[in-house]
Parts: sequence; C-alpha cells; structure tokens
Amino acid sequence: MQAPIVSPADSNLSDSPSTMILFHHTTLGAAQVKPYTWSLLISFVLVLTSFSLMGLGIIGLLSYVVLTFSLLGFVISTRKILRWRSVPLAVNINHPFVDDEPIGDSEVEVEFDSGWRKISQHRLKLSRDFLTGDWNLLKDDAELSVIGSWSKSSESEMRIDLGLINQALALSDAVNEVADGFEKAREREDADSGLLDRTWLDFEEMDIKSPLARIFSKDEENE
Repeated sequence: MQAPIVSPADSNLSDSPSTMILFHHTTLGAAQVKPYTWSLLISFVLVLTSFSLMGLGIIGLLSYVVLTFSLLGFVISTRKILRWRSVPLAVNINHPFVDDEPIGDSEVEVEFDSGWRKISQHRLKLSRDFLTGDWNLLKDDAELSVIGSWSKSSESEMRIDLGLINQALALSDAVNEVADGFEKAREREDADSGLLDRTWLDFEEMDIKSPLARIFSKDEENE
C-alpha cells in the first residue's frame, strides 16, 4: 500500500476564517444549537429558583430533586453547545448552509491543528497515524495526500465532523457546478448504455451443445 503524501503548505492556510461564517452561525448549525440553548436557559432558571427556595428556608425533597436535575440539564446543555461550536468548519455567504439562493461562488474552510485551510473539489478521509496517535485528514485524490491532522480524543466526534465537512464540500461543488466522481460515473454509465439496446438471442434460441454432443454429431455426419 502506498504511503500517504503530505501536501505542502500553501497560501490557503490561515489562523482564522476571517470572512467566513463558522458552522454554528450558519442556518444548519444554529438549528442544532438552538434546542440546547433553550434547555440551558431553563436549567439556569430552575437552579436559581431552587437556591431561592432554599434561601427562604423552604427546603424539602422536591427542592433537592429539582436542583439535581436542573444542574444535570445545565451541564449537559453546556457541553452540547460547546460541542457544536467546536465543529471545525466554516463557509462563506454563498454556501447552501447559509443561503438557498447563492449569488456567487461557494467556499469551504476546514480547521486543522495547523490552522484553517480552504478546501474544494475533494472529499476528505480520516486515517490514524499510529506513530503519533494523531488523526490525518486525506484528500480523496490518487495519491491520498495528507492535507492536515486532528489531535482530538473522540473518534466518534471526528467522524461526525468529517460527515458535515464532506456534505458541505458536496453542496459547495454543486453551487460551483463542479462535477464530482458520482456524476462522472453516471456519465460513463450513460455512455455504455448502448449495450442494453443491442438485440440478443433468447436463451431457447441459442444452439448450445456440450463437448460430448458435438462428438456424436460429428460421428453422425461421417456416417
């Protein structure tokens, strides 16, 4: 198996996606964050209410139950919000994640350990570097070039992020009218579809003889 080729650094690498929109600020990302934001606010109000009741001397089993579940909801909601805010993806205003009616070219940037990099016309794959323990991101080109690395600890989170990134890249290529591998495969399929238009003999019409039958037929002809 050929070793991945490391892509050289280029001008697309930057410290921050200056003019880009982070995923959690897009329409799709905001829809993921919104339920947990409401849950966080409700949990916060319940926590304050529970402490107020305790401060007034109204201490009972119900207060402790409400406080416990409120704190639990507060922690879970906070972690979920931070999780969606950490998605290493940013797009410009013409991307379908932001606007269904783009007025220009769509762009996608992905955050790696080394910084943000603009990606186009490729999908990414995840590969573990067993020497360093880091995860490499490979372009799906012929050389499987390493375009960056992630040092996150959760593989499941990385695969969710990778799925979002590849979806964003596919939508961006659609806006920019870039044919992907699937479209090229369909074009090849259409080019080969003439095979289906040929006239083939029915199975019953084919004169198929076994080697033994051909031997007997030759003997009959000689007689």
